[in-house]
Amino acid sequence: MLNASVTAFNVTGAEDIHIQCDGSSYGFDLDVVDCKEANAYVPSSPDQVLWAESQTGLQEKIFALPYRAMGDKAMCYVQPLLINGTSSARATPNQVRNAAAAIRLNCASGGKLQGGIATNIGGDNNLAVTLGAYKPTSAIECSGSLPVSASCIDFLADMPATTDNETFGLPADPTANISLPQVVESSDTQCQLTILADSSLRAPEMASWYEVWEATTAIWSVCGRHQQEGTLSGIGESHDQS
Repeated sequence: MLNASVTAFNVTGAEDIHIQCDGSSYGFDLDVVDCKEANAYVPSSPDQVLWAESQTGLQEKIFALPYRAMGDKAMCYVQPLLINGTSSARATPNQVRNAAAAIRLNCASGGKLQGGIATNIGGDNNLAVTLGAYKPTSAIECSGSLPVSASCIDFLADMPATTDNETFGLPADPTANISLPQVVESSDTQCQLTILADSSLRAPEMASWYEVWEATTAIWSVCGRHQQEGTLSGIGESHDQS
């Protein structure tokens, strides 16, 4: 098991958005209040921007992906995604907000909300927006203070988020390609992510950096946003990292 620790709406006028409600992929019984909060945390702007993966090397200013806005309980998220095999997309942040709100309105039934995906968004239709449930592997625990929370926002856009499984393990384990503890810092070194081995870890743990990014985003949403440090445990296939 790995433990990750971070320290120091208006849909009127929207395009012909296509909504697919898909609880199997994005979760059933979403927390409606947390979903509204997640939507509200997406930046509001009518200006079209370029959405692209943070490591693409594009010279033009981009809205870096992956990006996920979560509510204060980190139980619901809004996440724009590139589709159609493209490396970038053009859309306004307001179009992303409107798409997420449209999912929330269209995928609610009988007082319950399931997740879904919205397409046909923006200037080139290469961006989709998902609304989904996040189920942390453990309770997120907040503590202390985090006076440099702005650095942690930049950190989320820059940290690794690849989806291939990596082998995390103790330094003495020759089969591990990532030794624990592992520290990732923000560019200004003011915010730090520490990945630790749980005390029960004996064999190498398989996990992707994307899972670590998801957990770190959740910690930020519950703790860092409110200027506190935070910890989440149980990342990985056998739930032995934090």
